[in-house]
Amino acid sequence: MNISFRSVQKAGTGLDVHDSVYLPRLAEENKQVRDISPVEVAVHAAGSEHQCRVHGALRATVTYQCSRCLEDASETLDVPFDESFTNLESKESEDIHLVADDEIVLDPYIEETIILALEYCPVCAEDCKGLCPVCGCNRNRQQCACNTRRVDPRLAALQDLLSSDESQ
Repeated sequence: MNISFRSVQKAGTGLDVHDSVYLPRLAEENKQVRDISPVEVAVHAAGSEHQCRVHGALRATVTYQCSRCLEDASETLDVPFDESFTNLESKESEDIHLVADDEIVLDPYIEETIILALEYCPVCAEDCKGLCPVCGCNRNRQQCACNTRRVDPRLAALQDLLSSDESQ
């Protein structure tokens, strides 16, 4: 998605841009993401002679793999977007990006903003019970009779003593 720097300068009140950006690499490079819809971009670009600010909102539907039960769960991301650009070589700040030629290429900045908004360890629900560590069943769907009580290996000898006392 590109915006012409000169077009923004010529439009006195700025430009409103609405478009969709397809970012398939997000699902390929983030193991917790199963799928992502095209990102709906709604931004306003305004600026002065040598600077342009692009701000607005990004929206996408992300299908995650739950980190507890491994089931798919979808979430809609609504993320604010705000970037500044300049065509001057001696820019004042690291937060202002240099524009080569006349085109402001927004795709890498959109991708970066969405990546920062992704869940690192997504869960399908806050009360997700996850998988049984013994048999692997999804405890949200069925209960199992597995003994998941852990005994500290340093105290295993005491556990054996307690078991022998109970059997007598």
